[in-house]
Amino acid sequence: MKLILTIQNQDNLILEIKQQDKKVIDRESLTISHNLDTLLITSIDKLLIRNRIDRLSLKGLEIREKLQDTAVSGMILKTVNIAMGFKSPY
Repeated sequence: MKLILTIQNQDNLILEIKQQDKKVIDRESLTISHNLDTLLITSIDKLLIRNRIDRLSLKGLEIREKLQDTAVSGMILKTVNIAMGFKSPY
């Protein structure tokens, strides 16, 4: 399984858990705001708990869309990638 983070626009972020065959297991839409770090962490936890998925069964994190290195939201997404233990930071 893989966690996919897609930035729709500067205000919205989509979280998806997908199986290897690209089937979407669950999806959550977030509004990017000043507390994105807390919102993102709690939303990932909720998705995993709701679907009874162990964090260790996630084989990767994919961040779709080009991130600006100077944008705070981009820094937060990169940090979550590293914190979840995936080797290649975006």
